[in-house]
Amino acid sequence: MNEPMEQSIRVPSMRVFGTGSLYDVLGDAVAYRSLEPIDSRLPGLSSLRRPLGLQANRVPRKVEPDYGRVVAEMLRAAGSLANGSPVFTEVVLIGDTEHNDGGAFVNICDALRSPGNAFICAESSAAPALVSSDRGSGRTLHLANRWRLIGAFEADLARRGVTIGRGTVVIVDIDKTVLGARGRNHRPIDAARAAAVLRTARVLRGETVNRDLLLAAYNHFNRPQFHQFTTDNQDYLAYLAMLVEAGWSSIEKLREGIARGRLTSFGDLLNSVSATVERLPNRLRRAHDDVVMAVSIGDPTPFKDFRMAEYRETVDRMTPAGRGEDTDRVLATRITLTAEIFRRAKLWRKRGALLFGLSDKPDEASFPPPELEAEGYQPLHKTRALVVGER
Repeated sequence: MNEPMEQSIRVPSMRVFGTGSLYDVLGDAVAYRSLEPIDSRLPGLSSLRRPLGLQANRVPRKVEPDYGRVVAEMLRAAGSLANGSPVFTEVVLIGDTEHNDGGAFVNICDALRSPGNAFICAESSAAPALVSSDRGSGRTLHLANRWRLIGAFEADLARRGVTIGRGTVVIVDIDKTVLGARGRNHRPIDAARAAAVLRTARVLRGETVNRDLLLAAYNHFNRPQFHQFTTDNQDYLAYLAMLVEAGWSSIEKLREGIARGRLTSFGDLLNSVSATVERLPNRLRRAHDDVVMAVSIGDPTPFKDFRMAEYRETVDRMTPAGRGEDTDRVLATRITLTAEIFRRAKLWRKRGALLFGLSDKPDEASFPPPELEAEGYQPLHKTRALVVGER
């Protein structure tokens, strides 16, 4: 889930707590958008489609009940492997968006038939606040505006007799939660995606690409008012921006086509481009053909060139900066691990809780292609980054 760029909040008294990786707390218990866990011992969407009666060639999203059903099967298998039991007494979810992560929380609890608590945070400059929202059936969302309030969240659970430890499954959202905390450190994640659009355009179009026009188109359509058309899919946005930069259309014409109903879906756009594909530069025609083929088989991440560029731009921003660099600059330019979550997750794991990471990031943007792997690049969850949080 990507949302419009916001102003990051400058939080005082920040410090670096060394370095770490997602692997330190999650191991291979991670599933990206494909819902295929990295740990091959766990079932994934491909093996669960038939037994769960799921639609072919479609990946459920967080707010859909089927998402909860698929994740629940992964968690049951992980519980059996780790503790010998597929049953959990409590679900805890840590995330950054009430709609998507809150929806996933309720769906997973429903599928597991378990009570639970979710900590949803987006850091802001307002006075620190932690507000509870009862979702029924023993499920509560705790909405916070400081990541450090995760301590108050756990204390509140303890007062109600809930201990995060053995028998608890802790689901950790990755993007803009434990990595690139929303409101504090999310802007470098957005910057990595924008840089990936530019990198891809330069590969397909050459160094003469019109950077300003490309990013203007990307940013223009990367807004909620266009979600019905783009479905908030970054692949679609990157492709759309490249069509504008290549001169196939303009921001104004595309906006008008969407507003007047001539373009009601990304498929409509692909059909229009296919009918006039001779107007595209040669290498962009090849990319167009690849996108059309991927969309036809239901691939939710059809623009592979863009996603591989996103992987590199993301990982390059995770690499720890020079020693002694100012923390404000680190948070503005590097993608860091959220100390408040990272350190507490380590503690929960020691207590016997099962930890599992979920992300909407595509697998193609999370693993190095062979040429980068040969250079020493690691999968996203094994890439080390600075651990930064409040003192």
